[in-house]
Amino acid sequence: MNGVNIALGYGLASYMGLAFYYVENPATQWRAPLGIALIWPLMMVGVCFVIPESPRYLLMQGRIDEARDVVFKLHSIKGDPDQSFARGEFYQMAKQAELDREIDPGWVSDWSDEGF
Repeated sequence: MNGVNIALGYGLASYMGLAFYYVENPATQWRAPLGIALIWPLMMVGVCFVIPESPRYLLMQGRIDEARDVVFKLHSIKGDPDQSFARGEFYQMAKQAELDREIDPGWVSDWSDEGF
């Protein structure tokens, strides 16, 4: 979503710069493109309230039931009454999150083990 918005922003900025170059009022020449450029960040902020949290983030925070609900919502298949695909996906995420909690995430400790 971020990359698409950046590309759209560059394209729109070019076209709007050309379009408002011919406007007589100098304040409008820079204010209108700036106002139009604010549409996309506002849309991204609005979408953030609709998109669910990442299941892996929820697992790392210990919110297992919420993570399971998100995975089952995103990975459920209509013809699968047991939701075996979603269960398998959740199991894999849970095990990976469990492993990630045990690993030291610091990069300094990795270098100190190798003698740097």
